[in-house]
Amino acid sequence: MDVKQQRDVVISVKITPDIRDKLHFVATNLGQSPATVASFAIGQYVATQSAQFNAALNAGTQMASALAPGLMEFLNKLLESESCSSSKECLEPPQQSAAEKTKKPTKSSRFETSSKLKPSMGED
Repeated sequence: MDVKQQRDVVISVKITPDIRDKLHFVATNLGQSPATVASFAIGQYVATQSAQFNAALNAGTQMASALAPGLMEFLNKLLESESCSSSKECLEPPQQSAAEKTKKPTKSSRFETSSKLKPSMGED
């Protein structure tokens, strides 16, 4: 379905002589006026940029929506914790006892403790 939109808004842009020559070349080869080609080019550029901005916005919104439940759960646990005397203590990982540090991991405990490991921040 071909829908034509009337172009009734006028704008003025300054371009270099080189771009003007290229615009005239393209317009001549397409059998269109330079104004029509410029209008199409501007419309295509704006549509592409708009689509990219909307995609980025949607991705950010989806990411926030995906992270929100886990973040809310963490914050609620943090606020409800009565054993924390300061926020710094609540955010620090629990300390292992000496017995836990020297205990040799079994096959099943290796998998249980692997999720508790801190990710490396490039410190070797």
